[in-house]
Amino acid sequence: MAINLICPKCATNLSVRSKICRNCGYEFKNGKKYRVIVKDQNGKRISKVLDSISMAKRYEGKLKTQVIENKLFGIYRIPIIDEVWARYLTWAKDNKKSWRDDEFRWIHHVEIKLSGKKMDTITAFDVQSVIDQMKSKREYAPATIKHLIVLIRRVFNWAKEMDLYLGDNPV
Repeated sequence: MAINLICPKCATNLSVRSKICRNCGYEFKNGKKYRVIVKDQNGKRISKVLDSISMAKRYEGKLKTQVIENKLFGIYRIPIIDEVWARYLTWAKDNKKSWRDDEFRWIHHVEIKLSGKKMDTITAFDVQSVIDQMKSKREYAPATIKHLIVLIRRVFNWAKEMDLYLGDNPV
């Protein structure tokens, strides 16, 4: 559990108090980046890069609290798939050219079956029921079905990356 300063030249993790990078000699002035690293209850590292030390400290405190609550009391908030989808779509609009395809697939196929479910209650059987529903409506190409499976997997993986969900990916 630590906060490290990241060298923009060589990506070395350094002490927060460092003034110069020990590997490349880069002098830190402004525009510093900080990496927060916390281990969760399973020993897996959770890491995120932030722009200020105050944000890094707050984020580290929040993560530590979540880990302790989950470890001791089994308390953690499980998001509903619709909430995660809304946030994913916002991200996709900024970062993906094919976000409209994702949105179409989600609205016409996934939302019908999975809307309102908590992410930890979605199983491989639920994903299969989405596929079965597609097949029952009309004959879709195997690639279309694959795109849908990849979309569901991507939403779950994105939620894990953003620390919105800590559970398993049913896909």
